[in-house]
Amino acid sequence: MKVAIVIERYNPLRGGAERSTMEMAAALARLGHEVTIVAGRVENEQELESPEGVSIANLGVRGSRSVWFKYFDTAAVQYLSCGGFDIIHSISPISMMDVYQPRAGSQLHSMKRHFEVYTGFRKLYKSMTAGFNRARVMRLNAERKLCTGSKVPMIAVLSDYVARQFTADYGVSNDRMSLVRNAINVALYKGDSLLDDSKTLRKKFDPDGELAVLLHVSEDPLRKGLEELIHAVAVAKRSRPAGNRQVRLVVVGSYDYTKYYNMVRRYNIEGSVVFFGPSREVPLLMKMADALVLPTWDDACSRVVMESLAAGTPAISTSFNGASELFSCGRYGIEVESPCDIEALAQAINKVANVKECQAMKEAIAGSGLLDSLSMDRHGRELTELYKKCRGEG
Repeated sequence: MKVAIVIERYNPLRGGAERSTMEMAAALARLGHEVTIVAGRVENEQELESPEGVSIANLGVRGSRSVWFKYFDTAAVQYLSCGGFDIIHSISPISMMDVYQPRAGSQLHSMKRHFEVYTGFRKLYKSMTAGFNRARVMRLNAERKLCTGSKVPMIAVLSDYVARQFTADYGVSNDRMSLVRNAINVALYKGDSLLDDSKTLRKKFDPDGELAVLLHVSEDPLRKGLEELIHAVAVAKRSRPAGNRQVRLVVVGSYDYTKYYNMVRRYNIEGSVVFFGPSREVPLLMKMADALVLPTWDDACSRVVMESLAAGTPAISTSFNGASELFSCGRYGIEVESPCDIEALAQAINKVANVKECQAMKEAIAGSGLLDSLSMDRHGRELTELYKKCRGEG
């Protein structure tokens, strides 16, 4: 099939949805599809390499932030109308598509969850001024029109968490949604060399082999719950059960962490938190850690959690993360109801800090055959079946 994957901005070097889009396009190309990534704007175009079988169409859309989406929608529809595509698969709520795959979940739900990150006056201010954000309102209205119109496209939801959002926000019926769970490049987590290198790295954080090393990876620490996590580490330290290992939290990302340094000092846990900075060695860090901790306020289906499981490392996250559905009722990780439940988060930290509890989770992951279900190739196969359904072939 000739497939167009439509995305607003494309720079897979930045990671996130843009890198995921590139990996998804590559998986579809490996299945024999002719894939074009149609991007409103391509950044660092000279530095990008396209996967085999994938071409990139740069629409070169310009305009101020408040009207950019409108121009992008117009340019995308114009291009797609002349492209002769069998399937139009869009990440954004444009007005012409066969499959909609919102990688951050419903626009309305994301906005509501965004307010929950704040407290007091800031929360009130954010909610009261949301209508003045023209860019956000434009996307929200486009998605509402898409989901409540006479012809709703098939929505490829990344998790059941996202499916519930579209039912609650727009009344989308189950027959217009298909679960195509998020995916990662599992090849990065295979091989004996990764294990050997992770043991070497582990000694830098845990030279005496007496610590529980926890990992937090994000570029948006406010939304990913770093403030709540640091508080929980302090509570876990005070309530550590006898025989449990001490905790050392390793924070990975390129954010300005000044605010969080001050929190660590205020809680008097300087020896328990390491700000590692940005890293391209995430698979190595995942393999090295005892557990990943991501107390997020909202994630459609976090790839970071999936990467942790691919490395054989249990994870702690929240009910606001679609990836928590993979924990198999606590066998592979721990779901905490909310990031603001500091006591529950501290208890989860102390649980994975227990050698036997942590090892049991790691053994359960190793014996689960979970790796293949996390792969982008699986994602590509499921999308292919969805495309056939859209074309009346399946």
